[in-house]
Amino acid sequence: MQRLVQMNKQLSEKQLRSSERDLKKKFAGFYRDLLNLVANDTSDFRPVEFSYVNRKEAELSIKWRNQATQLLTAAANSLGR
Repeated sequence: MQRLVQMNKQLSEKQLRSSERDLKKKFAGFYRDLLNLVANDTSDFRPVEFSYVNRKEAELSIKWRNQATQLLTAAANSLGR
């Protein structure tokens, strides 16, 4: 998040002088880094190991995370074109 805030700050202050292509590469890199963190963060998350009371919420969490991951992947891919 700090990288994104810094990039936005530099853009608003016009300190970041990059071509549109370079900016797209920077933002695509940001999304890909985020996707790697998400993948590492959820690798050990197993809803089946939760108690019955919390299992449904854990399964929903995985579902929502997968949807968010798909959206982030689409955003990263659209910038890479």
